[in-house]
Amino acid sequence: MDQRRKAPKIGAVITFKFQELSNNGHPRFPVFLRVRTDLTWNDVLEAAKTKKPMSVIQKIIPSTKL
Repeated sequence: MDQRRKAPKIGAVITFKFQELSNNGHPRFPVFLRVRTDLTWNDVLEAAKTKKPMSVIQKIIPSTKL
């Protein structure tokens, strides 16, 4: 409960989990986990340049014949 009263500052780097991605790629039912004091926004932006988000990677669904 204390985290709701003393929420992280706007712009803080945080970690959160979520149930699934919506059709347009937004996380559904996000839950705050922790503030990341070991990262800055520059670190996050640099990592985003080199990695593909999981929502961009296409999933191969095998077809089943009846």
